[in-house]
Amino acid sequence: MAPPVQAGNRDTPLPFGALRKAELLGSPQLIRWEWKPDGLVIKIPETRPSNDSLVIKLS
Repeated sequence: MAPPVQAGNRDTPLPFGALRKAELLGSPQLIRWEWKPDGLVIKIPETRPSNDSLVIKLS
């Protein structure tokens, strides 16, 4: 897997409520994520639907 991308904060209010799922759009692979003291850590798979950009849907 690629290095984790970190952003956000567990206390940051989200428009949809509590985070339940993260999806890499265009990819059938499951995305692993977890809250750490520094914020949200999303693990991006090595195989990606595009080399140009990535879109992660948080719900």
